[in-house]
Amino acid sequence: MKVSVTKNDVVIVECDRINEGEVCVNTCEFELPECFKGLCITAVFSNIPVPVYDNKCNVPSLKKGTAALGVYAYREKEDGIELMYSPKPTSFYVGDGSYCDEIAVESIPAISEFEQYCKSFSGKVEDSLRKLDAVSSKRHYNTFSVLGDSYSTFVDFVTPNTNLCWYPAGNENATGSNNDVSSIEQMWWHIFANQYESALQVNNSYSGSPICYDGWGSGQTDSAETGFIARANDIGTPELIFVFGGSNDDWVNASIGEYKYSDWTEEDFISLRPSLAYLLNYLKQHNAGAKIVFILNENLDAEIDASVLTICGHYGVEVIELENIAVSNGHPTIAGQASIAQQVYDFITSSKITEFTATITKNDFASGFTLDDLKPYLTVTATYDDGTIENITDYQLSGSVAIGTNTITVSYGVYTTTLDIVVSEVELTSISAQLSQTEFNMDVTFDNIKPYLTVTVHYADGSTSIVNDYTLSGELNVGENTITVSYGGKTTTVIVTVEVASGTYELSVETLDNSQYQYYCPVFNTPINESVRIVFTRDFELFSTNSSIKGKDALPSSLKDGGAQLGTVDISDEYVDQTISLTSEYAYFVLSIGTKAVNPLTLKNFHCYVDGFEVEPVDWVAYSGENEITVEKLA
Repeated sequence: MKVSVTKNDVVIVECDRINEGEVCVNTCEFELPECFKGLCITAVFSNIPVPVYDNKCNVPSLKKGTAALGVYAYREKEDGIELMYSPKPTSFYVGDGSYCDEIAVESIPAISEFEQYCKSFSGKVEDSLRKLDAVSSKRHYNTFSVLGDSYSTFVDFVTPNTNLCWYPAGNENATGSNNDVSSIEQMWWHIFANQYESALQVNNSYSGSPICYDGWGSGQTDSAETGFIARANDIGTPELIFVFGGSNDDWVNASIGEYKYSDWTEEDFISLRPSLAYLLNYLKQHNAGAKIVFILNENLDAEIDASVLTICGHYGVEVIELENIAVSNGHPTIAGQASIAQQVYDFITSSKITEFTATITKNDFASGFTLDDLKPYLTVTATYDDGTIENITDYQLSGSVAIGTNTITVSYGVYTTTLDIVVSEVELTSISAQLSQTEFNMDVTFDNIKPYLTVTVHYADGSTSIVNDYTLSGELNVGENTITVSYGGKTTTVIVTVEVASGTYELSVETLDNSQYQYYCPVFNTPINESVRIVFTRDFELFSTNSSIKGKDALPSSLKDGGAQLGTVDISDEYVDQTISLTSEYAYFVLSIGTKAVNPLTLKNFHCYVDGFEVEPVDWVAYSGENEITVEKLA
């Protein structure tokens, strides 16, 4: 055993297995701080003092279970002992041995020169041990088994030995490659077994196995004999069971299925949800008294995550949600395996909730309130296995809030509790609405506006609530618009301003052949068998109330040769927004805009949408003569 000591803490750096009853066969080496130099050092193992010489001592005979280790630095004086440093003690686990009271010696030989010293700080030791006992009162699981997939496989270390293995990379009997895990000591369950001082009983892991029967995502039972359900009866009789799966169900995109907690059929096992429910039910029935923990891999489909958490919650199975696992070729590296081991160890040794409660100081509410309105009246607490009680704030609420009595579920991870509330109908007197943003670009819809709109309903008893299922009506044209908000037979209005978006062009023509009949034409290269929407603001003097769309076979230099007319756009209003369905075999279409001679001409907010996607003109032409046109896009 190797131990690092500071003036404040005792930390075990390395610890081989220590068995009950072993007498002075285990050596403990200490790394001591500079401030201990020149002082007498004693290590105390569960109230048994042992002197430290040359930073070493022998570990005395200890009982099975959690043992305490304290280290004390003191100065011997003529009138007694002056205790100098008393760092916080630590603990370690003593395993099974052949020791029993009937064959043991009567007592451990006393170390007389330390008797007075031990008495001088026995109170401190006993106090430290009481604190350690509180921590070690949690159940320790002496044996564990793994029901897993490729993440937990290693050739010659799975049961049965014929299970397909992924690790180690490069082994002729393994399927893995491009990974640095090469020895059994690097596997997560091996690391955990040594760190936690627990014996691995069975590792029934199979590479490529899903929880459901469907190993190829084909809706078939191709993994019926190798999946988790088929292997659940071969995990030994451990005190702790790790179910580490779901990755292959995600990988093959297996069917999710419906939640089902009884009356399963073989057909159900094609899907994840009923398969996992059956698996956990089977494990609980056939392993009475064992603790079952599900290890949930990271980066799985969100629906799989939610399904695992829901089903484990139904059966009271705790879930370790892994994160930040380093992988290579889709599998944990040495660092990834170590991270899994540490997260599993931290989860098993951390305090667990033994009681989850919720109390409410008010249980009658007016209609129109939301679940969030309950929170000011709600106190949610968790009691842990170390006796501590914590107020929980990041809980979730679910349930209906209809008129009458409603059962509300309070959830915190896998822990749930319920409470009842009564909802009474109260007269809705008015609604109010407020916009956090009032100006929007053109093409805005009511759905675009809703994220910026807060609608409040007001009741006769003075209560209010925020609602989302309101409706909006009105026009959304360029300029200022009055929009009506409706809810529960009540209405209010908000003002929305629609602004002209970018897309401004300035057009100049070299000469004006005809002062009254000048046409400015954008040309588009796109299949015409589409829906075409033309949008722009007209601020020039109008010559014709209609603009024509013409089809062309090639990119025109002028339009004197005409072209097939495909449609008409009404430009009598200053703001144009018109959709036309065109059918033609032509490669181009041309929008001709009839104006009186204005040079330069500015087309504001000019846009063309083909089936909802904006397209830019490939050219601009002017005709009535052979005039050339130049175009500058201003915005």
